[in-house]
Amino acid sequence: MMKKCTVQLNEQGFILTLTLILLLIATVIGITAVTTSKTDVAMSGNFKLALQTFYTTDSVAQYVVSNPTTFNMTSYAAPLATVTFNDPSLTGSANVTFLSTALPPPGTSARFFSSNYFVISTTGTGPINAQETQIIHWAEIVPKS
Repeated sequence: MMKKCTVQLNEQGFILTLTLILLLIATVIGITAVTTSKTDVAMSGNFKLALQTFYTTDSVAQYVVSNPTTFNMTSYAAPLATVTFNDPSLTGSANVTFLSTALPPPGTSARFFSSNYFVISTTGTGPINAQETQIIHWAEIVPKS
């Protein structure tokens, strides 16, 4: 004789198990989102700090280049320049070193002009002592005397 199979449809607790699994998945997604947003905030803060320090250093370089007393041709070396900003956490300094007097760049008459070549080293310090250094090679075209 054939045996009769009965399937029990007792699904009590299935909804609880499914809910716990979905809650676990939602928790993992939430933790991942919080961790990612924390990392993004830290990265954007570091980028802002680096950019602010770069602009500080660039401001010092622009100040040195635009200041006519920077290139002291009698001593062939300019003193160390310090630039102050409105924000006390920003500082900048520059050093100008004379390299040589040589022919001017192409397109300029070498008969009437010569060039004085300098190296400008600028350093900017931003918040929390972040530092940036720029080295600029500068040529000043002057009339021959």
